[in-house]
Amino acid sequence: MSKGHTSQKAQPARKERGVGLTILLALMLLHGIAAVYLGFTTLRNEYVGTSWVLPALLLLALANLVGLVGIWLWKKWGLTLYAITTLGQAGVHLVLTGTGLVVFYDLIPLLVLGYLINLHNRRRYFD
Repeated sequence: MSKGHTSQKAQPARKERGVGLTILLALMLLHGIAAVYLGFTTLRNEYVGTSWVLPALLLLALANLVGLVGIWLWKKWGLTLYAITTLGQAGVHLVLTGTGLVVFYDLIPLLVLGYLINLHNRRRYFD
């Protein structure tokens, strides 16, 4: 009687977000929700006299939230969408203010996110 060979599939690497990345994503999500809410209430209250800026920022904030959900789910498209919408928001803010400081303010979360993802080589978790 021969013993049957049981084949075991290699277990996928456990995706651990870590405390820092979890806190950052939660803060970014709260910020995004607040931006969408404030944009919507302002847009609703002043819809007739609004310029292109408020609708653009509202759409960018909504897309930013979708990107954050993608990042939470370890999707590459989430990273790409978040980066593009962040750069879009920075561009709109630069047009509004004319100062580079607001661009730096917009890019800080993106830079910290990139640092935390690369800190423990979490880039490999994204598919």
